[in-house]
Amino acid sequence: SYIASGDFIYDDSDQNFIMFRDERLGGKWRFSVWDAESSFGSEEHDVNTDWTEEVLLDDSRSFSSEKSIIRTVFRRAYQNAEFRMLFADRVQRAFGPDGPFTSVKLNTTLAEINAPLAAAQSAWLGTEPNIAPTLAWFAARETIQLAQWSALGLWPSITAPSANPPGGALSPGDTVTLSNPNSGGALLFTLDGSDPRAEGGATASGASTYTAALSLPTGGTLKARVLVGGNWSPLLEFVYA
Repeated sequence: SYIASGDFIYDDSDQNFIMFRDERLGGKWRFSVWDAESSFGSEEHDVNTDWTEEVLLDDSRSFSSEKSIIRTVFRRAYQNAEFRMLFADRVQRAFGPDGPFTSVKLNTTLAEINAPLAAAQSAWLGTEPNIAPTLAWFAARETIQLAQWSALGLWPSITAPSANPPGGALSPGDTVTLSNPNSGGALLFTLDGSDPRAEGGATASGASTYTAALSLPTGGTLKARVLVGGNWSPLLEFVYA
């Protein structure tokens, strides 16, 4: 969805996108993609394309059987509030602090990939790759994508809390400060790796309300959310040692 891959729409061979599941107890659904060169605006779509809506949720489009399987699984899961919360948590992990899909991280990754490619292309062809369109995509797409997911109910209007420091090693006497970026609501957290939000939307029995900086002398896994009027933010998660 982020790169607006045209291979999903225009490929009729049913070989570019696969969804599969381990049939053993507890097996997870997994989604694999390859051969997605028709992306980043290279086909009949641009940085504003809403691939989640157009490909997965739009009833007016007709797809071959394999793509229909992916659509069917997503559309059924989409009706479930727990799935939508989990989706938001994954988005938070990807686009939150130091997430792999922030424009800063993507720019850094592209620069690392491009350096040897540019050297090789320059030696062979006397030219270098033009990465300007991709950098422009990175700069604009994050805001657009989050707004699209928000409109579909996949990204809450409540912002996740922040933590300082954001994970890592703590020295004796160090504390962890949490911040609520919203205008109101309760900031709830746990330090044992459990979710402060219970399945169904209630506050988990092990959750605490944040009131002061936290001392973690032996480290721990911090998980925190903001609760506003019965609605939860995505999950903040950091590990301290």
